[in-house]
Amino acid sequence: MRHFLFVGALAGAVACEPDAMIVRVDVRWMDWPAEVVANVPFKTHLIVAWTCGAMGFRPGAAVDLSAVTFEPYYVEQVNAICALDQPVSLDVFGSLDTAGVVPGLRADFPRTYEMRAAANAYALQLGLNADGLPIRTFGEVKVVVVSIPERSPYPRNAAGLAYQVRDALGCLRINPSGLYPTRSTIVIENPVDTVTHKTAFVRGYIYAPQAPVCGQDIVFHLVSRN
Repeated sequence: MRHFLFVGALAGAVACEPDAMIVRVDVRWMDWPAEVVANVPFKTHLIVAWTCGAMGFRPGAAVDLSAVTFEPYYVEQVNAICALDQPVSLDVFGSLDTAGVVPGLRADFPRTYEMRAAANAYALQLGLNADGLPIRTFGEVKVVVVSIPERSPYPRNAAGLAYQVRDALGCLRINPSGLYPTRSTIVIENPVDTVTHKTAFVRGYIYAPQAPVCGQDIVFHLVSRN
């Protein structure tokens, strides 16, 4: 099985303040509500690269008339000594499991916004630094103008680098790149490849099916992979 590759984020040094610099990183995984109410802020789950000693994380969220874009970065102390007391949980290795708050999206009628983020998209192989990371479309969010009744937080759209693992019951699960396969995996409702488990960029959604799949009430439905 080919597991995810943990690569330290490439630093793009931009003057910020004395003895500090901006370290831009890529988004490895993102999931967000499939539907939100206009002008109401919402949270997006992000898994981003993390470099040893990096501090002061900023999700770098920006909104225009058609899309939400995340370009995350850290304010890294130039002379910082790398320590193991950074805010990284035991479920994470080489990444930061965090959230980005999106300000309320404007809409006078039901419409969609694209969800975008800085992603490696082969940039490392091309030799680009982190400032050259392309902006990749992860998916979209539907914006409605009336209140959504109180309900389950699902479905959630999801996309990013991930790989497959097989659990003790023989069921295939998806695991976002950057997380240990402990509590982070979720059963794949429609696996199309039961042999190859290599890392790929996937798009899909997380929801509650009518009947449990592999004994699970919440599953991941694969839409595309490349």
